[in-house]
Amino acid sequence: MAARADEFVRTGRAAREIFLTTGRAPSRVRQQIEASWRRSSVSGVRPELRQLPDVDLVELNGRLYVAAKPVLQDLGERLGDTSTSVMLADRNARVITRWVSDHGLRRRLDRANSVDGASLHEEVAGTNGLGSVLVEGIPVEVKGPEHYIDAFQGFSCVGAPVRHPLSGQIEGVVTLAVRYEDSNELLLPLAVQVAEDIQQRMLLQATARERMLLDTFLSVARRSTRPVVAVTDQLVITNPAAARLLDGVDHALLWEIAANGSAAAGSRRTELPLSGGEVVSARVRPVDDGLVAFGAVIEIDPPLPATSRQAASALPSLPGMAGNSAAWQSLCSTALRNVREGRPMVISGERGTGKVALLMAALSVSGKSMIVVDAAMEPVLGAAAWVRSLHEVLAHDGGAIIRHVNLLGEQACAAVCAILDDRGIGGSRMLATCSISDARPSGAVMALIERLGSTLEVPALRSRREDIPDIVAMLARRHAGGGPLTPRWNSDAMHALMNAQWPGNVRELESVVRELVGAAKGGEIRLADLPNRLRHRVRQPGRAELEQAEIQAIRSALAEHGGNKQRSARALGISRSTLYRKLESFGPDLA
Repeated sequence: MAARADEFVRTGRAAREIFLTTGRAPSRVRQQIEASWRRSSVSGVRPELRQLPDVDLVELNGRLYVAAKPVLQDLGERLGDTSTSVMLADRNARVITRWVSDHGLRRRLDRANSVDGASLHEEVAGTNGLGSVLVEGIPVEVKGPEHYIDAFQGFSCVGAPVRHPLSGQIEGVVTLAVRYEDSNELLLPLAVQVAEDIQQRMLLQATARERMLLDTFLSVARRSTRPVVAVTDQLVITNPAAARLLDGVDHALLWEIAANGSAAAGSRRTELPLSGGEVVSARVRPVDDGLVAFGAVIEIDPPLPATSRQAASALPSLPGMAGNSAAWQSLCSTALRNVREGRPMVISGERGTGKVALLMAALSVSGKSMIVVDAAMEPVLGAAAWVRSLHEVLAHDGGAIIRHVNLLGEQACAAVCAILDDRGIGGSRMLATCSISDARPSGAVMALIERLGSTLEVPALRSRREDIPDIVAMLARRHAGGGPLTPRWNSDAMHALMNAQWPGNVRELESVVRELVGAAKGGEIRLADLPNRLRHRVRQPGRAELEQAEIQAIRSALAEHGGNKQRSARALGISRSTLYRKLESFGPDLA
């Protein structure tokens, strides 16, 4: 037996070395392990990583922990003084609690930083018996050299997913870890049994509202042949048809639709954008407990034909604009109405959101034209020359869009205000765009913006992720010429685009799409085709909302404490090293 184990270690290490050198694994490597190695490589995990990054404190009052605690305590008593570690992790692969009585094994786990709060997600820690379970969605066993990073080579780990008893979604993972030389065939079935015991206790803990939601879902699903999904702010339940159709659609988007439906009296119809760009019609039925609506059941119609999808995404018909979210449609309608009625206005928004493009599209539909006059040239030309050029455009060319109005100096602002007051050539023929930045516009600029009238803000791309499939489809057609070389986007690639932060907004997205369309020459664009920075930011379901909350909290703390990281970390209740790690991880998201 010892000789066989030594042979497995020797051949396993050789196979791993071949993969790390050539990118291909020998045929003797299990297919599940090879696939995990490839994912780890794509995620940029370093094989020589000796220990995991700094850890965060975790709360021990969640539903998963409450259900698991007595099960794990019983397991600990049964295992006694065996050299076995038991770990419970949440749906983000973060260790909630760890039980281990063997002092030697505890020290080895500590050296690898495999402790409470550590993230063992595959994209951080490579192939392992905890993070890989979340990716595969099934029980996983990883022995010794099958681990991707050096720090785990001496362990054997088995893990099983813990699924919510009502929704079937993975809530966490139970993992058993031993020294490689202590491996045995009983560990995997034991982990599966423990996971099932925790699931049973979670079922007993289910609230009256959750049971009511499940009853309503089952009632609709039994009599319907359509995809059906039930949603609350914390729970998603789907039938198989809905699970396939909604692959890649964020819980946040489903809950937004459900919440809007819950606020209405009775059922209502709505449009639901899918991750691949399709738009489906759906009926939303609120679910209430007699006092307040707390969720909804959504019954989804089959996907609309391509012509119907194009018609839906084109309302209102602004050329070069795409998006089907309610906020975006309202913005386009208001901008178009203001242009048609000749009202002066300011379009504000972050750089790259398409402010000028929106105005030009509204002008085109209205049969009007205006010349763009860039305020960024005012310091170069001088205030007098720049104002003279603006005056000439207003007098002879029908109207002007002042781009970057926030960059105007005080004298130029006063002159533009005077032009606005001149009823002969002013207000009805002047529009402006203003870039939002950390620096507040000067008082003179603010006075000018107020004089121009209504201000509409174009939302950042990260604030309207549901529009990204429509925008990508439009940009792909544009840069492929609309012909047969327009590529398709698989769900993983589209999911990555929808979950990226896009600090450069639509302009940055267009740059990526242009590059990918040119390289693809038709066919399908997959996750592996995306730039590294986008592949590495792919999030597991449920993580996007948490990261956004963390980003906002860190940004607020840094602003409150003048950028002092030590004081900011103290205010956030985390260590300074954890703050530095998060700053490095989130990168441009905090800009």
